[in-house]
Amino acid sequence: MRRFNRRYQLGFGARNSSLKLISELRCKFRVEKSDKKNANSGQFEIYNLSEESRNRFQEDDTIILLSAGYEENVQGVFAGDVTKVEHRFDRQNGDVITLIQSGDGEKSLQKSTVSKSYIKGTSLKSVVSDVINSFSNISFSQSLDSVIPAAAELVTGGTFEGQSDNILSELLGSFGLSFSIQDNELIVAGNSALDDTNIQLINPSTGLIGSPSKTEDGIALQMLLEPSIRPGSIFRLESQSITGTYKCTKAVYEGDNFDKPWYLSMEAKTV
Repeated sequence: MRRFNRRYQLGFGARNSSLKLISELRCKFRVEKSDKKNANSGQFEIYNLSEESRNRFQEDDTIILLSAGYEENVQGVFAGDVTKVEHRFDRQNGDVITLIQSGDGEKSLQKSTVSKSYIKGTSLKSVVSDVINSFSNISFSQSLDSVIPAAAELVTGGTFEGQSDNILSELLGSFGLSFSIQDNELIVAGNSALDDTNIQLINPSTGLIGSPSKTEDGIALQMLLEPSIRPGSIFRLESQSITGTYKCTKAVYEGDNFDKPWYLSMEAKTV
């Protein structure tokens, strides 16, 4: 794929309403994603929004969606809840700059709770499903059949009560599983069989910048912005210093459509 003519589209406004879309104004962004349960974050600077557009951030339950890439490949990079907005006036250049902070599923992670009692012998898959359904505005499309044994059940009756994310972490952890929120979708991850049909190749010709480095847990690298890679993505790295197959555990997307940055920085572990 050719990586020419960088493109972005930003949508924002009240959830479940028609969003305001922009793609030509100057936009700086930094999105951090990981495979942990903590909310992914997005920081944005938008230059010279109209007053009407700036007012959209005053609406209740405001969300923000970022797609980015290139002329031939623009894909979703981030979806999240707007948590803070500030407007600044740059007297030197005459720009009005809107600064936005957001978190992927942050409000749901903070506010969702569960309180439900179960009898001995209840299917553990049923309990996990109830906890997942307690998250508001978070989708879930995976099948629990592939990650939780059908015979798993509660050995004693009891009540699960508290923050939904903490209870889900405890339940999944008993099977060596974990979860994260990626673009308002809950993803359960664990030691599943490697799907070699979706492995991406990363080398200098596909966007690798410089030499990757080894870390305590795996490797770190930087490449031209690639929106299809996110935590959990499997890729094949081919460089002069390091070659192997890895899984992305953290991804940082940085861009400025009027300046140089248009990068993806990654941390990954061997698979």
